[in-house]
Amino acid sequence: MQKVARWAIRNCKKLGLLTNVVRCNSISGSKKIDIIPKSIPFLILTTLIGILLGRRLYADDTGLFPLNVPRIKAIEKDSLRYKFNFIGSVVQKCAPAVVYIEIQDPRRIDPETNEPMIISNGSGFIVRDDGWILTNAHVVISKPHAIIAVKMHDGSVLHAVVEDADMNIDLALLKVNARRKLPALNFAVSDDVSVGEWVVALGSPLSLSHSVTAGIISSTNRPANELGLRNHSMEYIQTDASITFGNSGGPLVNLDGNVIGINNLRITAGISFAIPIAYAKKFLRNGRHPLGDHNKPKSAHDTKQLGIATVQMTDIVIEELQLKESMSGVFVWKVILDSPASRSGLKAGDIITHVNGITINQITDIYKRLKGSSVKLDIVRGGEKKEIELKLQ
Repeated sequence: MQKVARWAIRNCKKLGLLTNVVRCNSISGSKKIDIIPKSIPFLILTTLIGILLGRRLYADDTGLFPLNVPRIKAIEKDSLRYKFNFIGSVVQKCAPAVVYIEIQDPRRIDPETNEPMIISNGSGFIVRDDGWILTNAHVVISKPHAIIAVKMHDGSVLHAVVEDADMNIDLALLKVNARRKLPALNFAVSDDVSVGEWVVALGSPLSLSHSVTAGIISSTNRPANELGLRNHSMEYIQTDASITFGNSGGPLVNLDGNVIGINNLRITAGISFAIPIAYAKKFLRNGRHPLGDHNKPKSAHDTKQLGIATVQMTDIVIEELQLKESMSGVFVWKVILDSPASRSGLKAGDIITHVNGITINQITDIYKRLKGSSVKLDIVRGGEKKEIELKLQ
């Protein structure tokens, strides 16, 4: 250290920094010594700092001693935040397939926006890359002439058509014409769900960025009758992940990013319920557009299209329609313009009871009997029985 100090003093003298050095004789002899004023240590310290900084800057510019960036990154990857960010990983994987669904009534105009009135909204998720979307039936089933707008992850808005719905299990299948491949989610194995397992509920409420809540599964088969719900035959997944009105219809996924349920309802804070994926698989497999392997619907040539959206005439539907007597059949709640059903005179609100004189109970019964160029339908319209000829082409 003394050598460094002497070296620093010599350099300071050369630079003229030591102009106030006091010289005096020692008591014992004639040897002269330099008495360093109090300001000299400060000058030495600042000189050393300048030298060190200069060396560092020179090294950085020349690349001789690069900054320790790799070590900083390694520390970040080894941090607890990085290791345990499993929720973020699931969201990053699944969020692109989650959509916002908005139902508009073109016959009612919002005075503030001068646009069609929004009468319902919720979430859904893509189950096939060419535009098949699964959601809750209560989100999309409203007025027969409503417009369904779907906002995708990239901000684009597409119009959707309800291709199938089942009010009993509160599921609906939508179709959008994307003209490009869309990100789709995979289904988990139906019984591969465990109590205590971490799950993530995703949604897209009010056209905002994605809503994400996480929690654990409290029950895998909570009976509907314990919840006071009408369809006592159903069982639900119970979780403490918050399911709100906005993310209803969105996916409930496991940490692998596979769908184990469809967000449905919340009873109170910390108690929410989702429709198990087994119900969705059955709905998609047996509906108007049956799904094959890997969530792929069969070819459109497998069935003839009527252009109607229906629900089965169950006790729940009969009660909602306030009918005086029960009946079998399907309730037509939407008819697509310029479709075979529309051209044949079928209207929203009709109840189809027979096809070619044969009683039907669900929409698949109709499609099984679509042979030839036309079929005869027995319907109930406004309480009156009618017969119409449905031309298939």
